[in-house]
Amino acid sequence: MGFGDCNANIWRFEKAANYDAVTDYVVKGNFDMELTRGHMKLAKGGGRSPWQLLADARLGDNRAVWLFREFATAFKGARQLTWFGDLREARSDLDIASAEESSPIIGRISRRAFSTIHARGVACDVLEAAERGGWGAVLEFLAGEGICPDLKST
Repeated sequence: MGFGDCNANIWRFEKAANYDAVTDYVVKGNFDMELTRGHMKLAKGGGRSPWQLLADARLGDNRAVWLFREFATAFKGARQLTWFGDLREARSDLDIASAEESSPIIGRISRRAFSTIHARGVACDVLEAAERGGWGAVLEFLAGEGICPDLKST
């Protein structure tokens, strides 16, 4: 599909508590804030965001002054957001919601098989098999891993 390789170091399955939790994440996920309000986020792991540096600089932290200047110099003139492909053609939420563009379900994997896939760390391999050759490729891959007895095609 052209989205590049699946990288197991940055992509993972996360078990949702229930269907409503998934719906809340997707529908009410505040993705607008994810894309446009990076300046409001705090750094993790002991680092500092540029805006945390600026606040610390205001309090007299000379290293924060130097680091913020370095940030400002490096990013001067850089765009925070850019248009990708045909995304510039805005569609209303209603247009998007009413579109009949859903991904087809090519097969179903039982909870037990999914647990095994997850435990072995081969989820990316399963997705790549599906992209490469559909359900047949998934079954072939899983058979090679010994994870196929409780799979159903749709």
